[in-house]
Amino acid sequence: GTITYTGKVPTLKPVAMNADPGCAAKHTTPVASEVLVLGPGNTMANVMVRIKGNVPGSYPAPAAPAVIDQKGCQYFPHVLGIRVGQPLKLRNSDGLLHNVHALPKVNTPFNMAMPANRKEADAKFGKEEGMFMVKCDVHPWMSAYVGVFS
Repeated sequence: GTITYTGKVPTLKPVAMNADPGCAAKHTTPVASEVLVLGPGNTMANVMVRIKGNVPGSYPAPAAPAVIDQKGCQYFPHVLGIRVGQPLKLRNSDGLLHNVHALPKVNTPFNMAMPANRKEADAKFGKEEGMFMVKCDVHPWMSAYVGVFS
């Protein structure tokens, strides 16, 4: 399915990465804000839809990790759904200092340094939880949202 934005589309300023020359150098054109990303017909990107209630069947958590990558001083993907117990791989493809500061309210929060030479780290969430923010304290424009589902 699709989610469609209705109403006046706001004008969003590009992300200002000039505070870190290493980040700015990774882009040759302005970086669009991820606050609202629209496709053809105002279909929305970065939207999570959750089905509440009993879903028939049993679906174990995938053994393969979900991945959040820090690339171009942005988190990819911007919105991610994972399963309870599914591994989460955190990547630093930039070769720059970042940190991954996860702010769940049900699961244990963490603030993990990812210096330029640390390419990967791992995390796991043991409880179901709606969407929560992941941010980089080094680069305040960097954010992503993760939902943990059973």
